[in-house]
Amino acid sequence: MKLDDLIKHYENLAKDSADVNTGYIINNLKEFRILNKPHVDQFIADWYEEYKDNLEYSLWEWMRYEPNREKNKKFYLWLNDASNKPVETLVKMKLFGYSVEKEKKYIIKLKNVQKGSESFKFDRVIEKWYFGFNQESITARLYHTKEDLVNAGFEWMFNCPGIEIEEVEE
Repeated sequence: MKLDDLIKHYENLAKDSADVNTGYIINNLKEFRILNKPHVDQFIADWYEEYKDNLEYSLWEWMRYEPNREKNKKFYLWLNDASNKPVETLVKMKLFGYSVEKEKKYIIKLKNVQKGSESFKFDRVIEKWYFGFNQESITARLYHTKEDLVNAGFEWMFNCPGIEIEEVEE
């Protein structure tokens, strides 16, 4: 029986019987689920969603044969780091659900330049970086994760005095 099924069972029992004080039990079960629900990065959630229906075999296969290592290198490295408790985390995801940690996003601006050309953007069509208006569009990404910037070779921006970095919430 899954925890959610057990909670529903107690909720139904509480509706059917005034003698059973199930409120305390239900609250404890919900608290138990919340305390054990892992918060994971998006790449872990993506792997889990793809392989959750056959989790045990998929885990064994990844540990034994390391399939798709290059395709999913980030997951492979996470899985092979025991300090992450990767197997425990994946089992908890199956038992208690999970939430995805949102990555911080940033707006990058050049200091002391003409308004309208200060924001660092990524053109999704031609896949090139440029400075332009402080406006997101279908073709231009204004908000960047640290990983976006590092992967493109722009990690130096975080230590540059001529760059203003503003953390944003989308």
